[in-house]
Amino acid sequence: MLKYFKYRYRLLKCHTKEMFFISKKSDIVIPPPKLRYRVHGSLEPNSYVQAGVNCWRSIKNILDGQNLLFESFNEVFDFGCGCGRVLVNIPQYKDQNIHGWDIDSESVTWCQNQIDGVRFSTIEHNPPVIVETHSFDFIYSISVFTHLDEKMQLEWLKELSRILKPNGFAIVSVHGEFHRQIKQSEIEILEGFKFKVLEKGIFKRDGLPDFYQDAQHTRNYIMKVRSRYFDVVNYIEKGINGHQDAVVLKSK
Repeated sequence: MLKYFKYRYRLLKCHTKEMFFISKKSDIVIPPPKLRYRVHGSLEPNSYVQAGVNCWRSIKNILDGQNLLFESFNEVFDFGCGCGRVLVNIPQYKDQNIHGWDIDSESVTWCQNQIDGVRFSTIEHNPPVIVETHSFDFIYSISVFTHLDEKMQLEWLKELSRILKPNGFAIVSVHGEFHRQIKQSEIEILEGFKFKVLEKGIFKRDGLPDFYQDAQHTRNYIMKVRSRYFDVVNYIEKGINGHQDAVVLKSK
């Protein structure tokens, strides 16, 4: 509870400061503090922007490692787009068919009002989604499977495999060993997956539903479970923003 009230105080202070002192240090439209915290875990705007830049660079580096050009994808899907912090860093993103979906209607509405050239939609927290099978060439998902329980993850993996085109690729991030080290977590993962409830109810600082918590994976678990739905092309430790592990998938 104390953490929540400290957060509310910092949120009000940050919001007030930005109302009266707006410093444009980036060409990217920056969302309000509450929405930044929801996807970034921090109210600080510069680190929010830099994280988006780093995530896009990570995705680009992974694609380069697979000899893939992002520009070759006709339909791109940002699953869990939040405030669009990653996709706004894609060069000429307005010239490609990029779709940004999220369960957070507030963030999606902000994106629709502030970011042109992307098809944003609010989706339910459980699949299916109203889209045809084999709709996307490329799917990326940053900081989504890091927060869902196992049942929900399996349901979404099945759905993503449905909507990914033949020979399509996907990159998703997970919490791996490095994340547990820097968080000084002593979580014992006997079965390769661990779901931990951190905050619930009205004192949940990110404002997201209670099912959105903390999920931890081991590499062996990822290789075993993801292969039910995709061909697992690669597992890259610290592959996303030097923090989360990256799982590279290809449609079966």
